[in-house]
This record gives sequence, C-alpha cells and structure tokens, in this order.
Amino acid sequence: MSWVKNKYILLFLIFLLFLIDGQISYLLNSFLNYTVIISSQLFLAALLFMHRSKSSAFVIFTSVALGLLFDFYYLNHIGVVTLVLPSLSFFTAKLDSRYFINFFSNLVVYLIFVFFFNIFSYFLSFLYGFTAVSLPFFITFNLAPTLVFNILAFSFCRKALKRLFLS
Repeated sequence: MSWVKNKYILLFLIFLLFLIDGQISYLLNSFLNYTVIISSQLFLAALLFMHRSKSSAFVIFTSVALGLLFDFYYLNHIGVVTLVLPSLSFFTAKLDSRYFINFFSNLVVYLIFVFFFNIFSYFLSFLYGFTAVSLPFFITFNLAPTLVFNILAFSFCRKALKRLFLS
C-alpha cells in the first residue's frame, strides 16, 4: 500500500471518509426517526492516526480544511468546527506515542477526541446562538448515542483506518 503514503491521497481518503460519515449519520438518523441524533465521526479517527505518521503542521492544515468543509457542508456558516477541529488537532499533536500502542488506549484517545469535539462544538454553537438546545438534552439525545455508535464503528474499522492512515 505504498500509494497511500502520498499526502494528497490521504487528503482525498479523509475527505471521502468525511462524506461517508455524513451519509452514515443520515441513514442511521432517518432509520431511528430522529428520536436520537447519531453522528458518525470516523474522520476524527483518521485524523488521530495521521498524527502518528505525518507532520503536525500537515495534520493541522488538514483539520483547518476539514473544519471549513464541515462548516460549509453541514452548518452553512464558518466558525464552529473551523475553530474546534484545529484546536483539538493541536493538542492531540502533543500526545505521546505510547497512547497509541494498543486497541484500548486508541479507543480511549478517540473517545476523548470525539467527546471534546462534540462538547466544544455544542458550546460554541450555543454561544453564537445557533442552537437553543439545553445541555442535558444534548448529552442525552446526541452525545451519548454518538459516543456509543463511534465506539462500535471504531472497533470495526480500526484495523483498516490504521493500515491506511498510520502507514
């Protein structure tokens, strides 16, 4: 898989994963009649694995680009994810490589990344006036189902993501 080591191929793959995440989220939410909101965020796992194999500047640039795309594609305004994703990428770049040695530590770091991504996005959206949803409602009907789904998705996709983005 030497062709995957090219940075531009990785950018395309993470963009494709970003779009697939949106379609998975839409499919799950329409299947559940929007009683709970589940967000597939496997592109965050890909970003985490890219931190281990690519330079921090490249990953932060990628997270800025993904943040802009996320804001345009899903939120129709710039600001929330464009601020949150590069900030989390910056702090993740400071993590030691020993946090990525086995499945459990990978899962914990990924869940922390997903948790902070969603919580910071919620608080910025609330601060900007983009949402009026209460925090308990958000945690119960959005954050908890999102974390459960992403645990399962990460468990199934970890080896493929690791092979693609950690090579």
